[in-house]
Amino acid sequence: MTMTKTDPREITLDILLEVLEEGRLGHLVLNQALLKYQYLEKQDRSFITKLTEGTLERLILLDAALDRFSKTKTEKMKPVIRTILRMSAYQILFMDSFKGKGKAGIYGSVGALFHSRMDAFHVGG
Repeated sequence: MTMTKTDPREITLDILLEVLEEGRLGHLVLNQALLKYQYLEKQDRSFITKLTEGTLERLILLDAALDRFSKTKTEKMKPVIRTILRMSAYQILFMDSFKGKGKAGIYGSVGALFHSRMDAFHVGG
């Protein structure tokens, strides 16, 4: 699975990074992105909206779940990793798009996002 800049998960990741790491207002960033990508199918735009709003609404719960199962606490994670994990946890726990797809669908989607942002994972410099 190859991610492009018009992949709904990639777009959502960018939105969430702006909101959570740069302190921008969620509804404004989301609306700007939906305007920019208005050529996407309605289903994709709806997915972006649901994943963005859901991740922001359930942030405390998602962080608690991630902290419970991760050796590294969310506040110590790199922003891109933290945001991908939050998005993925939201999809697994609350979205029908992952129901019935099993581990392969989850790992493929998460793996593709990680792979598309590999530069964020390099240590040192």
